[in-house]
Amino acid sequence: MINSVAYVVEYEGNYYLHYKTTNTGQAMLINSEGKVLKNPVPTYNLRKIKKIKAKEVKGVRYADTRMGVFNLKTGRHIKSQAVLNQLKA
Repeated sequence: MINSVAYVVEYEGNYYLHYKTTNTGQAMLINSEGKVLKNPVPTYNLRKIKKIKAKEVKGVRYADTRMGVFNLKTGRHIKSQAVLNQLKA
């Protein structure tokens, strides 16, 4: 497993998980309900709140947050027990 990071950020008074940055420098965000925001936002509009350690399992990066575990490529909320068990190992 390779460790990497994601961030909890503040944007327009709300907290999000910044899970990915696009090729154009836009941030892809997940809200507190685990829903991916449809439109990416410029990273300069974000205020970093907390660094989240992410782990890589079989080439996929995951972040474990209070909201749950998220795939840092797709933003999907992970519920697969097999993946969750590997992250805890």
